[in-house]
Amino acid sequence: MDHTKLRHQPKPYIKNINYTERMLDAIEKRKREIPLKIFRKKVIDHQNKMNYQNEYDRIRSHLSSNSILQPNTREYLIKRKAFLSSLGAVDEDKIK
Repeated sequence: MDHTKLRHQPKPYIKNINYTERMLDAIEKRKREIPLKIFRKKVIDHQNKMNYQNEYDRIRSHLSSNSILQPNTREYLIKRKAFLSSLGAVDEDKIK
């Protein structure tokens, strides 16, 4: 249904023109908001993935270095590395 046609109808066809116009404005507002919400979700998802990847790279460098880590810290880092890889972090060097 084209909402612009309803706005130009004579008054006898629409009993409460103010209500109808408010509802049509609300519908148009929702149509404008949906793409913004989708874009925002994509940006946040990308940001989260990059944060996971950065943490994964940091943990990988700590584990691969010859630094002395306490056993509990090393086990925690190994578990966290596995968890981050399940979230989408990739085990590859970014430098090509």
